[in-house]
Amino acid sequence: MITLSDKGAFVFRGRLIIENADRLSQEEINKRLEEAGLAPLSGQKIAKETARTHTMAHQILAAHNQSEDGRRLKIRFDSLASHDITYVGIILTARAGGMKEFPMPFVLTNCHNSLCAVGGTINEDDHVFGLSAARKYGGIFVPAHQAVIHQYVREMMTRCGGMILASDSHTRYGALGMMGIGEGGPELVKQLLERPYELTSPEVVAVYLDGRPAPGVGPQDVALSLIRAVFRSGFVKNKVLEFIGPGVTGLPIDFRNGIDVMTTETSCLSTIWRTDEQVEAWYRIHGHREDYRLLEPGEVCWYDGSVRLDLNKIEPMIALPFHPSNAWPIAELNRNALDILHQVEAEGKKQLENPNVEFRLSDKLVGGRLKVDQGAVVGCAGGTFDNIVAMAEIMSRGSIGNGEFNLSVYPASQPVFLELIRNRSIEILMDAGAVVRTAFCGPCFGAGDTPANNGLSVRHATRNFPNREGSKPANGQLASVALMDARSIAATALNGGLLTPATELDIPTAQMAYVFDPQVYDKRVYRGFGKPRRDDPLQFGPNIVDWPKMEPLPENLLLKVASVIHDPVTTTDELIPSGETSSYRSNPLKLAEFTLSRKDPCYLGRAKATQELERRRLLLLTEGGSTAALQDALSPFWPEGKSTPEEFRNLIRDTGLATVIFAVKPGDGSAREQAASCQKVLGGQANIAVEYATKRYRSNLINWGMLPFTVGKESAGDIAVDDLIYIPGIRPAILSGAENIPAFVIRKGERKSLELKLEGLSQEDREIILAGSLINYYAKK
Repeated sequence: MITLSDKGAFVFRGRLIIENADRLSQEEINKRLEEAGLAPLSGQKIAKETARTHTMAHQILAAHNQSEDGRRLKIRFDSLASHDITYVGIILTARAGGMKEFPMPFVLTNCHNSLCAVGGTINEDDHVFGLSAARKYGGIFVPAHQAVIHQYVREMMTRCGGMILASDSHTRYGALGMMGIGEGGPELVKQLLERPYELTSPEVVAVYLDGRPAPGVGPQDVALSLIRAVFRSGFVKNKVLEFIGPGVTGLPIDFRNGIDVMTTETSCLSTIWRTDEQVEAWYRIHGHREDYRLLEPGEVCWYDGSVRLDLNKIEPMIALPFHPSNAWPIAELNRNALDILHQVEAEGKKQLENPNVEFRLSDKLVGGRLKVDQGAVVGCAGGTFDNIVAMAEIMSRGSIGNGEFNLSVYPASQPVFLELIRNRSIEILMDAGAVVRTAFCGPCFGAGDTPANNGLSVRHATRNFPNREGSKPANGQLASVALMDARSIAATALNGGLLTPATELDIPTAQMAYVFDPQVYDKRVYRGFGKPRRDDPLQFGPNIVDWPKMEPLPENLLLKVASVIHDPVTTTDELIPSGETSSYRSNPLKLAEFTLSRKDPCYLGRAKATQELERRRLLLLTEGGSTAALQDALSPFWPEGKSTPEEFRNLIRDTGLATVIFAVKPGDGSAREQAASCQKVLGGQANIAVEYATKRYRSNLINWGMLPFTVGKESAGDIAVDDLIYIPGIRPAILSGAENIPAFVIRKGERKSLELKLEGLSQEDREIILAGSLINYYAKK
């Protein structure tokens, strides 16, 4: 079904893969081309370095690179996108850096906190701020319920050969010929201040599609199969996936988009697909045919790895809790349900590490089949036109019944919703018992359709991380999500919640035509790019608060270990929970109160205690006074036994006291910068990891002035909560470009050497860390 090769490969005319083509003669290559029904090459030398530049990804990156260094890229994007969880902080930070207007199209969508269900007026206050910012700086504002961020960008912002940066991890428009990258807000700030996005030239992996999916198999089934194959090994981590091969042609555009958006869960950097007449039709239907152009790999391309995916062999899949990579064929789960669920329960209990909740799935077996409590089809992955039409075709045969099972469907945009009304798909779904709602990302991140305690929801959505469905383990609650394709969710709904793959039904294969009505956006979307109204004021609500003061990096650091996480992967949802907490993202101080609240509830108290000592240290240095009380409080923290007030003052003058988190592999999941900024607000100065799950999380740490240390696996077990890590000379080490940083772990008065690494920092990265944050860095400019 899926085969991986990390050896690298030449691909000829986008169809024929030959791994060792540079060792073959022209005659041997042409013979293979002829056997494959492809035209021969004419006198072309086969060389990896030349062929590497012929990939679509390389061509697009080169066209956007402002650096003369082809290895260390400086990318200027064509456009930006953000939503109501992140745009307030982005705009306030850019304003502090001197921004006068948006220098490129910047769309502000309102698809996350649009229910306004938490915190009184604070969510709508953010929306009012967003519209005022679009007017003042010349932006595009999409009101609440009009579209989820990625559907609006697909419909209105894409351009073949272009690049877009968005403050959301699922920024993927490769199927429409545009490379999308999801990053934390500070990277968008850099673009708004006309600074480049720095990127080491990424490796490119060919995803070669062949065959055609069986009726009943949908895009989520293909995506989950791909994620299962590559995630755990990190096979495509921080690489670009380039989709090629004859299988691309047989996939409708919504099907391609559905696979593409889920590639974020592989941990890849971005994607690009070859384009064709179907992509051209998409652009024509959406009113900007001029943005289409044919994209295809060159005659001979070198890829750093390859994934061969036979679409004929993909089965309906289910990703069980608590990760999209925990995927199984539904048929296999139905055959071996008890054994598989016991395995998933055991792994889940280790991950949750919470004695107050019990994770159970095996008690949901009915006649050997898993029975689920709820279904939802939602957002950029699930709420597409083709998915919902397919659901209507399946559910026209019956209903969900009047039992416990319930089903919600969220079309991804108002134009999609309107066409589904006109073709009667909505009527069929409602008649079958489904509840149909407006465009909203809530069920994807815990702000809508929260199941009952111990409930299991099957969703065509993006993620199924712990508590991402909205349960609160601190209150003794636990629910969970399994990911499935909309088609199998519809089949399961018809079966009263008993897990049913859509391939067990007779599925119609005819595709219904889509008609896009631009009037929906013409009447509601504010389009102000190039027309800033600089004299207009920004509209602030009481919850919109500027960032607190952040200190520059001191000469030396003494770090208190405030949390240790030994899970194989730590998600950004565990670092800062999603759901209702997202309503406070315009108030850094309030939001920080939720840091690690579901994973390590004691973190907040440890961080605040250390932060208070640092505050007293700084106060002593600036205002003077008696050192006695502070000396007593700090004496356990200091590696040297200084006793007199003068000696103590000299010691603490240049040594900052902060906290650090250790996690094996932190940062999988969302692009939200608050996973890092909340630690910073609470006095965090560093993370220590064996590796970072994504580039975007590491970038977020750097942009908030935090040190992204790594250590060897052998040292991971040497770090414990309440340890002290003393790093003498950290500021001069950063200034000098050092990558190996000597440190000491202090426990019960004893020291042990610890070798920390700071690899791959650019000069600007180092300057941001020295300044204490990106905000400080731009304030100095």
